[in-house]
Amino acid sequence: RDLPAIVIINKVDRQDARADEVLDEVYQLFIDLDAGDEHIDFEIISAIARDGKAMRGIGYPEDDADLSALLDTIIEAIPAPIGDSTAPLQAMVTQLDASEYLGRLAIGRVVNGVMKRGETVALLEEEFAEGQPPLKRRLSQLMSFEGVSRNEVDELVAGDLFVVAGFPEVEIGDTIASTEDPVALPRLVVDEPVLRMTFGVNTSPLAGKDGKYLTSRHLIDRLNKELLGNVSIKLFETGSPDIIEVAGRGELQLAVLIESMRREGYELQVSRPEVITKEVNGKKFEP
Repeated sequence: RDLPAIVIINKVDRQDARADEVLDEVYQLFIDLDAGDEHIDFEIISAIARDGKAMRGIGYPEDDADLSALLDTIIEAIPAPIGDSTAPLQAMVTQLDASEYLGRLAIGRVVNGVMKRGETVALLEEEFAEGQPPLKRRLSQLMSFEGVSRNEVDELVAGDLFVVAGFPEVEIGDTIASTEDPVALPRLVVDEPVLRMTFGVNTSPLAGKDGKYLTSRHLIDRLNKELLGNVSIKLFETGSPDIIEVAGRGELQLAVLIESMRREGYELQVSRPEVITKEVNGKKFEP
């Protein structure tokens, strides 16, 4: 959807804040991108996110300010979701997460219809074609967002965000639909990984000094858990049982994964990252 932009300049309370310069840089970016007047004429919010304060325009929020200015701007500038609550259910999965108790979680938005806890729905995967029997699952758990927390609800209508469990096969872009009239929404496409590196058991003389999870089984279990909520990560076997190849969207993503594992107590050694190339008509291309 061609939505208007809202520019939020955060940390305006810092001594080195340069809100006016940042705003000029944003304007220049929009001009360089050949944005239309309707996009360049964006709303501006100054914020101190750490303190939960915001104001319209460039400035310093008052001591008694809250986030009302930001929320009001979103309500006024962004059109409400378009959907029909009386139509058959169609809900788009746009994100995945993982729970230690519930497994893979599907997160997205109800586009049409009503989603009710306890009802049976159809999961329309990438290979689904009209006329074929869809995969059916029961919505045993239905949650929605309230702030940053997730609360169980009985039903959600068009425009609401949802979190559902019980779909181990679900992927980003899948449609959750009515079993009576299963029609898939236009599919979202997840970009392929562009970088790969190997993760292996630490074989250095200092092995076992820093972590508590040291074996290849620990590494593989942790990486498989990462796959539950991170569809941009892919794993490939190598010729060694102690080494697994991990492909991702870039250096930052892989670095975050490595640091998260290190903080969780995993010991591992990694290889130098390599760009994943592909061949098209006999010619080699970068992703």
